[in-house]
Amino acid sequence: MLLASIDGRKAAFRISPVAEHDKPTVLCIHCSGGDSSVWSKQLAGLAGDCTLIAPDLPGPGKTEGRGGYTVEAYARWLDIITRAMGIKRCIVMGYSIGGAIAQAFARAYPERVQ
Repeated sequence: MLLASIDGRKAAFRISPVAEHDKPTVLCIHCSGGDSSVWSKQLAGLAGDCTLIAPDLPGPGKTEGRGGYTVEAYARWLDIITRAMGIKRCIVMGYSIGGAIAQAFARAYPERVQ
């Protein structure tokens, strides 16, 4: 678990070992009430094939914030943290509400989705 100060707030996320430069970055969005630990097997199993980043959304995990945001607000938060991390483009995936957030991110920021 990594912690960083992004936009003045503590953000928590898990990252697989960084893959080679030509490999994609994949942003993994968890469900409501969950946290980034639900992606642990994917982070381990896909290491080397891509770089996986699984943030804790504000609320249930270790990221500061109250949660209960709208899907669009979570997508804006993901835009802020990925820009702060220097990620220009990524594949976005999620399940349950994480899937809806991934879709909102792709609609709002199509130029950032691979």
